[in-house]
Amino acid sequence: MTAGRRFEAKVDAVFIADGATIVIEGQNAPCRSAGRSTARHFPDRAGLDLLFPQKAKRQRGVVAWVEKPGTVRAGDIATVKLPEQRLHL
Repeated sequence: MTAGRRFEAKVDAVFIADGATIVIEGQNAPCRSAGRSTARHFPDRAGLDLLFPQKAKRQRGVVAWVEKPGTVRAGDIATVKLPEQRLHL
């Protein structure tokens, strides 16, 4: 399977009480183009385009898509389906 397919991400899917399903593909990894965009606002900071991906790692949320639409409300019960976890000893 390739990245983004079901069972590849650490959190595979979130099932909301009314039937809505959100599939999580993985981390939204920081990239240099976002760093360049940020650096344009701070022209006096050399190397910010390269520094951004290092500092933003694991802080940009996840990439996800709606598999089954539905209403999601604060307080709804959600079930997270995890893929099989392999123990490496």
